[in-house]
Amino acid sequence: MASIIGFMKRTKEWIAAAHISDQQKENTLLQKQPEAEDVLQDGVQPDDSASQTGVHNPGSVCSHGSRLSRSTVGSRVSVTCVRQEAEHAALLDVRRGALKRRQQLEQEEAELQRLELEETALKKQRKIWRGIEIARIKAKKEELEMETALAESSAKLKVLNEYERSEDGASSHGRRSRNRGSLRHDVTRTSPPQPDVTTPQTPPQMLQTPPMALQDISSHSNVSRDGDILKVMQKQNVITELLVKAAEAIPATNQGYSSVQG
Repeated sequence: MASIIGFMKRTKEWIAAAHISDQQKENTLLQKQPEAEDVLQDGVQPDDSASQTGVHNPGSVCSHGSRLSRSTVGSRVSVTCVRQEAEHAALLDVRRGALKRRQQLEQEEAELQRLELEETALKKQRKIWRGIEIARIKAKKEELEMETALAESSAKLKVLNEYERSEDGASSHGRRSRNRGSLRHDVTRTSPPQPDVTTPQTPPQMLQTPPMALQDISSHSNVSRDGDILKVMQKQNVITELLVKAAEAIPATNQGYSSVQG
């Protein structure tokens, strides 16, 4: 763009210089024209008039030399006129060529301005397209962030449900173990000592979980699962301890049950 502006500036300077040179030539011709007229007037004397042709004046005798000088002046004037016409014609040719060149330069300038306007319009259009593309990419990024957040929330809810199920299983297993121990203790305490009679075994229905324990388990399983994920993570240690205790209580329970049956 800078080279185009420099070319246009140099073109305008060249046109202005050509116009100034044409004006100088015209001024020179105008200055030479009065000089030619003065030469013509100087060549014509008062004695050359028709009224003085019959008068014999010794001081102004028309000799062959005087006629020669007048013819020389006339030829000089004609040469000057021819030269002026030639210069005028040459000047017209120069001005015609300069005008043609100026029109070409003006056309080139108009073409450059048109190209510049088109380039400006293209820049604006590219800017608009760039803004649309940036907005589209931004929307995609926001959509990706939202999908990532939803996936994280789903994963956290899944972990929460697993921990809650583990906690429910450990709690129900602990309650069942405690209920079995209390039942065995009641059976041992209420049975009278009979050394010669075989001790009756506890009926199977006595080993079942009482209705109150079932109600506790069902009520505990219906607890709302809308707890926070951070709270669940804080309960992790408690759940681990419950699982360890439940694992330790299982062998002791089986051993006590076998001793009761024996």
